[in-house]
Amino acid sequence: MENIPYISYYKDQFVNSNELSLSLANRGLRYGDALFESIRVLNGKVPFINHHIDRLLVGMKQVKMICPPDLNSLQLTGIINELVQKNESPNARLRLSVIRRDGGFYRPSSDEVDLLIEFTGLPGSYFELNEEGLVIDAYMEMKKPANHLSTLKCGSSLFYVLAGIYARENNLDECLLLNEEDMVAEALHSNIFIFQNKSIYTPPLKEYCINGVMRSVVLDLAQEINYSVEETPLTMAQVMAADEVMLTNAVTGLKWVKKFREKTYVNDHIKEWVVSLNDKYVQVIT
Repeated sequence: MENIPYISYYKDQFVNSNELSLSLANRGLRYGDALFESIRVLNGKVPFINHHIDRLLVGMKQVKMICPPDLNSLQLTGIINELVQKNESPNARLRLSVIRRDGGFYRPSSDEVDLLIEFTGLPGSYFELNEEGLVIDAYMEMKKPANHLSTLKCGSSLFYVLAGIYARENNLDECLLLNEEDMVAEALHSNIFIFQNKSIYTPPLKEYCINGVMRSVVLDLAQEINYSVEETPLTMAQVMAADEVMLTNAVTGLKWVKKFREKTYVNDHIKEWVVSLNDKYVQVIT
């Protein structure tokens, strides 16, 4: 579906994606001077729009970008609704980027941003648990840098690209990323939760994991379905000893891991979480 020329939104205009052009001076292209959000649309709705906006605003403040007036839930929801109508696809993945405007080299001429929303239609109108569990390993060739940018989704993503190449070369569905203290920070596309002895654990943000939208949703959901989730540093040995491993992101939802090296896992509790996620956040149309 990604080859279809969908309608995108750039600089206050709707434009056919195969006609979208970026300047050679675009700071996102030149320096990765951008932040982005990966957003799921289900049945024409964006269930976590406020989470995405809140995270983006925090990130923009950290990297000294000036927030545009239309970057609020009401305006953004209106733009997304129009994209859904123009693309005639109520289920989609969006990539929302804020890119610092052209001008300057390492010293920008302006801190104002341009808004880019790319649209890709997806099948499925609710979150589904993967039937075949994921096969994962750990990416050991580099460690995730430990600084205040590490929790943001930045346009400069070479570390993740190299980890993705490692996963591709080793026929993995995902791989764990370690921080500079050799603790598990997250996975390539996801945050990580482990289930052990009826308890659930996930790395805290101080371990330099991405401050994932679905991670926040799971932490909120846990309280409603009477689960206790502890944010605590995780070693690879703890992941290996877990009963279940769950990977989370805002586009794919909750995914279960079947195998990490020689260890295999079940998915007894993750099924319940997917049902609860859909019941609370997704308007399922039958």
